[in-house]
Amino acid sequence: FVDSDDYLHTDTVETAHKVISKKDVDMVAFGINFVSEDGRIIKVKYDGTDFGKVINPASNPSLILNVPNAWNKIYKTELFSKHNIWFPARAWYEAMRSIVKMYAVIDSVVYIQEAFYYYVQRKESIMHSSNIERNKEILDAFDDIFEYYDGRALTNAYRDELEQLTILNVYMAASGRVAALDVKSNLLPLFRNYLTEHFPQYTKNKYISRLNIQRRTLLYFLEIKQYWLVRVLGLIKNRLDG
Repeated sequence: FVDSDDYLHTDTVETAHKVISKKDVDMVAFGINFVSEDGRIIKVKYDGTDFGKVINPASNPSLILNVPNAWNKIYKTELFSKHNIWFPARAWYEAMRSIVKMYAVIDSVVYIQEAFYYYVQRKESIMHSSNIERNKEILDAFDDIFEYYDGRALTNAYRDELEQLTILNVYMAASGRVAALDVKSNLLPLFRNYLTEHFPQYTKNKYISRLNIQRRTLLYFLEIKQYWLVRVLGLIKNRLDG
């Protein structure tokens, strides 16, 4: 699943295929190079840190907290039809809907310590889009995820992780994108209410203490409803990211 603006290293398919064949795993994930439109590498991110080891997601539920990108992974094709996982057409957050489900049903994954995917940072992407109302589609995505987990009796087993995903992606990330455009948007209280309705005790989530200082600061500004500070924090982050 390669976006039209992005590209892969020439060794990607061969390397991933060797890992899948040798270790007989359901999924292989590799690192991401975030690059500018002129090809400059801004930063590099990896999904995991335990490279080369076969990992069972059911025994490591925190894996679903990895950024749910579809394009830095190679999968066994049968997984999609077997577990009824599909990418919705013309929807934002289609990878979020699909990859969070995938982690719940696969038996094994291997992380490769190679950054094979080149993610071009363009102003018209979701992360930079001025179409503020479409950020609301994150709620549709999470409704879809919750329904999938409920239907397979997985919600209790992954409750902490689903709660943290909602904190990270609905409350923090989506709010940050909206606040960057309009600190008075009615979407900001909507995201907060969505979180509190589904997870009223979210402040006690065990993963919050593991957030870095930047994310803890963002969460604090959201908690005190100082959305102008959320906007300033986003501007600083964008400047530092180049």
